[in-house]
Amino acid sequence: DGKRRGHRVINMSVHGADVCNMAKRLGLMVEDLRTKMDVTPDLFVLEFALNDYRGVRNEVFFEGFEAMALCAEVVVRRLLTEYPRAAIMFLEFRSGV
Repeated sequence: DGKRRGHRVINMSVHGADVCNMAKRLGLMVEDLRTKMDVTPDLFVLEFALNDYRGVRNEVFFEGFEAMALCAEVVVRRLLTEYPRAAIMFLEFRSGV
């Protein structure tokens, strides 16, 4: 169509927030995107790192893993419900291991 398109990045990160904290405040984030920023995202990058493992060293299924997996499902489901054409990418950094 000959229109020039650009990209816009909005960083909505919060220090020390794991996926369960994000699940709790996701409604506020979606509302901010809709009302204050007036944007329709096409990509969400969900990055969880050091503190999400809570000191676990080598176990894959550590204490609290099940709750974190459920929280991640809540986040993905809500984002896809609100923005069905958006892609979701998880970045995982086990930098504290």
